[in-house]
Amino acid sequence: MKRGRTIILFIVLVIGISLLFYLSHYTQSSVTPINYPSDINPSSSSSAIDLNENQLTSGEPIEVKAGENVNANIDGNTYSFKIQNIDSVNNKVDILLNNFPGFSLAVTEQKKLDLNFDNVYEISVSVVSVSSGSAQLSFKLLNEKEGVIETVNSQLEKTLESLQKNYNIQSGLIFLIVLVVVIFVIAYILKTFLMPAIKNKKINERQSPTDALDFLLDEFSKTKDDKVKSKKLYHRIKHLYNYLSPEEKSRFRTRVKNIEKIVE
Repeated sequence: MKRGRTIILFIVLVIGISLLFYLSHYTQSSVTPINYPSDINPSSSSSAIDLNENQLTSGEPIEVKAGENVNANIDGNTYSFKIQNIDSVNNKVDILLNNFPGFSLAVTEQKKLDLNFDNVYEISVSVVSVSSGSAQLSFKLLNEKEGVIETVNSQLEKTLESLQKNYNIQSGLIFLIVLVVVIFVIAYILKTFLMPAIKNKKINERQSPTDALDFLLDEFSKTKDDKVKSKKLYHRIKHLYNYLSPEEKSRFRTRVKNIEKIVE
């Protein structure tokens, strides 16, 4: 009974640890831009820079400070880039754009934007340099078709690679769990059924009852701390002892009496 409970507890423990490992290692690949408050109004800022056509065409760097708005007129629409923060320690600039999610750029990094969602990049933003309290940014007009699809495909490939990696981890974990359970079950079967059968066969194959009794007494000395096994062996010893002749009993009488004291 105790052994059966031990097996059930062990299997539950293995499954529980496996589930915890799975939950702690499961990840879903996604793109998470910096989301700042995005209701930017150019007129609400104390300082604004209006980019002219030449600056937009050439991508000429301009100096900006935190809190300033940079306005760009593209295809008759005005887009306002707010300089949310300038981090001179990490050389990064945080930028907001109208109702778009915010984004962060480090020095030499570039961000391409599809402003009207027509699968064409209209403008790029890049950080040329960062100093204490200011930064040099470049805003340049683009007309790159299919850029958005390429980006989506790239992100999709990364997502699929991540999912494949997670699947491989999960498959390996499931295989490991099954292997451990199978090994445990096999070991339990061997210990519970096969080993006693082999011992019984050895006992039955002995020609002399005294040899068999001698073997059982040795086995009892090894398992006397296990009450269940020792009790079973005791009954077999007593059964075999009763079939001995008086001369043979005298040889084993002391050892059998000692066993009776231990069991009773």
